Amino acid sequence: MQGAPGALTQTKKLIEELWSTSVQEDVDLALKHHLQARESAEAREGIAAFNEKRPPKWTKP
Repeated sequence: MQGAPGALTQTKKLIEELWSTSVQEDVDLALKHHLQARESAEAREGIAAFNEKRPPKWTKP
């Protein structure tokens, strides 16, 4: 429960989307979500917190 709220929400949405597609479509969709997540403010905060050895300060999505 210490994960980034936006990332957890997106992960749950991705899991829901994967049930009825092929493995290749699943991989493509997961990659799309991954690239979007890495560009987010939440990701930047997580990386900064890790580098600064402090807990992240998550904001509500």
